[in-house]
Amino acid sequence: MKKILSILLLASTMYATNVEIVKNDRTKTFNQVDDNYSDEKGFAFYEDLSQKKQNKKTAKQKNCCSELLKISKKILKENEKQTKIQEKILKLLQSSLDPKPKKITVNGRECIENSSAECFKMPLTPEAKSIPAMAAWMKDPNMKNTVNYLQWQAKYFKEIFKRADALPMAVTQFGDKAYPLPNQPIGYTDIMGFDNNKQQIKQFMKEVNKKYSYILFLGLNVDLDMISIYEVSQLINKYPNVELSFVFSDKKAEKMFKQAMDVLFSPKMKERINKGSMTISKKLFNTYGIYTTPSIVAVNKKEKTANTISTGRLQIDNLERKMYNLLEYQGKLDYKKFIKHNTWNKDVNYRDRYFKNKLGIDINSFMKEKE
Repeated sequence: MKKILSILLLASTMYATNVEIVKNDRTKTFNQVDDNYSDEKGFAFYEDLSQKKQNKKTAKQKNCCSELLKISKKILKENEKQTKIQEKILKLLQSSLDPKPKKITVNGRECIENSSAECFKMPLTPEAKSIPAMAAWMKDPNMKNTVNYLQWQAKYFKEIFKRADALPMAVTQFGDKAYPLPNQPIGYTDIMGFDNNKQQIKQFMKEVNKKYSYILFLGLNVDLDMISIYEVSQLINKYPNVELSFVFSDKKAEKMFKQAMDVLFSPKMKERINKGSMTISKKLFNTYGIYTTPSIVAVNKKEKTANTISTGRLQIDNLERKMYNLLEYQGKLDYKKFIKHNTWNKDVNYRDRYFKNKLGIDINSFMKEKE
C-alpha cells in the first residue's frame, strides 16, 4: 500500500512540474498556458465555439457599418454636388424672372438701372438673351448687327408664315373637326356664303337683346354725343325690340339731345325712343364709372349685372362686336352658331339676294321662265 502511494505522489509531482502538453503543434507548460489564457480557448484545453461565433458576428457587423458609412459619404458628396447645381439654377432663374436692381454709372453718377429716364440702359428681354443675333442688335444697333439681325428675322418670319398658312388650310380641309371655333368670329365680308355674317350677327343680337338692356350715357363730350344721335335711330331701326334708356350728365345735355331728336327723327322714331327712360343723374355716372360719353352699358336683366361695352362714338357694328366679346369673355358664347357651313342652309335666301345684288336678276322668275 505504501508502495502504491509513493508511486502516485511521484506521478503527481512530475505532472505539476515537468509534464509537457502538445496542443496545435505547440509545446507549452502549465505555467505558459496560464499566461496565455483567453476567453476563446480557456487554459488551452477548451475552445468556446459560441464565443467565437459571436466575435465573427461582431466583426461582420463592424464591416457592415463600415460599408454603410462609405455609402453615406458618397450620398452626402452627391447631395453637395446637386445643391451647387440647384444654386446655379436658382441664380439663373432670379436673373431672368426676378432680376435684382443693378447699380450703373451714368454721366459720372451712380444710379439704379432703369429706375428713371436719366438712368436708362437698354434692357434685354428673355427672348433676346436666347437669340444672340437679337441680343447683339439690342446692345449695339450698328449696321453689321442690324443686317445680321434682319437676315435672321426674315428667316424666322418665313418659318412663321409657313405655320400660319397651315392653319387655314387645315380648317378648310377638315372643318370644325380640326377647329371647332369660327375662324371669322364677327365681320361683314364672307366669300363662303354671301352676306352670311350679317345674318348670323343679326340673329345673335336678337337673342342677346332678349337678355340684355342698354343704357346710353350722354353729356361729357358734346361733339361725339351729337354725332352719335343719328346712330341711335339706326340701332332702333335694326333692332326694334332693343331696350334703350338714356342718362344725361345735366339738363343742358338732355335739352341738346331732345332738340336734335326733333330735327332728325320721325314721329314714329321719337315714339320708340321715348319708350326708354330719360334721366339726369350724376350719381348714375359715378355708380357705373362713366368717364366719357357717349358710353353704353349692357345690363343683364336676369343676373342684374352691368358692363360698359362701348365708349366714344356710337356705331352699331362696334356695339355688336362688343357684345360678342362680352359673352365670349363670360363663357356664354355658342361658337357653333358662327361656324360658316353650319348656317348656310338657314332661311336667309342667299341665292336670291346674291343674284339680285350682283346682277339685278330675280333668279326665281328666271328659272321659272326657263322651265
